[in-house]
Amino acid sequence: MLSALLAGCSGSAEPPPSVDVERVAELPQQEQQTLIPGSLLQLEDDPGLLSAIPTIVASETMAESGLEVAYTDRQQIQQIPALNIEAQWQYMQTCVGQVASAPVVVVQSQQVKPFTSSDDVIRNIDGAVIASSIVRTVPIVQILEQDFDGSLGNAGFNLRSIMGRLLWQSAGLAERDYPYSCARQQPV
Repeated sequence: MLSALLAGCSGSAEPPPSVDVERVAELPQQEQQTLIPGSLLQLEDDPGLLSAIPTIVASETMAESGLEVAYTDRQQIQQIPALNIEAQWQYMQTCVGQVASAPVVVVQSQQVKPFTSSDDVIRNIDGAVIASSIVRTVPIVQILEQDFDGSLGNAGFNLRSIMGRLLWQSAGLAERDYPYSCARQQPV
């Protein structure tokens, strides 16, 4: 059943190499079907893919916005509620005055590796990527979990920054006109 499910989503009879098939097989059938966002599975077929799709341990789709949060570590579910990420998305749409398809937000525990060479990235002071986004039919955002605890500065700043830039790029607007101050504000 799992192979058929994954084959239907990715066009391949083999499950993606990053999926822990034995762990997924232990999950209830409904959770197996929603564990890996379809846009991540489709990304695996991209000939320009630079890094593997991370192992997703849980995902949640928000009913109000359609935003989907994919977690790479079980502890993230309690520490970084999907409602918080959705609030950041809704705030940034309002602040920059742009609306786009809700992204899949992948919360990474160790590092963010851009999926393609065209990914937009945000780096910390030592050059490590802490957030990335790729414009697609369903956009994909990656964010380092430390962005939420404030250890990288203003909590959520990098998530808001990459979301705002994604919204701006999706609209085809000039970068020089982007309202950078939006990311500095916490949604209330």
